Amino acid sequence: MIRGNISTAPLVAGPCHLALLSTPGIGLVSTAVSRSLEDRLNGVVFCSNEVARSVDELQAILGVGPALTALRTASPVLCGDLVEDDPGRKDWPTFLAEIGNLGIKSVWVLPLQIGAVSLGPLTLSGPGTAKPQDGALTTVLRVADALTTVLLVPDASVAQVVLRAAAFAEPAV
Repeated sequence: MIRGNISTAPLVAGPCHLALLSTPGIGLVSTAVSRSLEDRLNGVVFCSNEVARSVDELQAILGVGPALTALRTASPVLCGDLVEDDPGRKDWPTFLAEIGNLGIKSVWVLPLQIGAVSLGPLTLSGPGTAKPQDGALTTVLRVADALTTVLLVPDASVAQVVLRAAAFAEPAV
């Protein structure tokens, strides 16, 4: 397994992570947010568990993976099954080989950005497949938007309200 500098990011199981865990059928059990500097990952800000931290650190060390593709393209990268139908199979061979050592089979990455300003990626990962479904994807996009707002708002009480509202809102029909 590839090793690099271990982040000191706190393990956090806040409203964002809880909302994503409660999303039916999503199958993604780990969440992490990293800082970015241009098109590079620049440290894990917070994560839900050690696996989440390892997924982001692996991409930072290798310089490739879905988080870096999401930052470069300013678009979500949804890898519902890294073994069968991964869109980056040709671009990330080392990442794919190493991610299996972590027991991860699916990774969704959403860039946290406003306009052209990127704060970093929200990375969701899990041991099973996680095919994008309308309701789950809507919830994840809503939480990513709220999280972007929270990262820009210094008031923690406002941040908690914004995240809770986004996380537990009813999906649009």
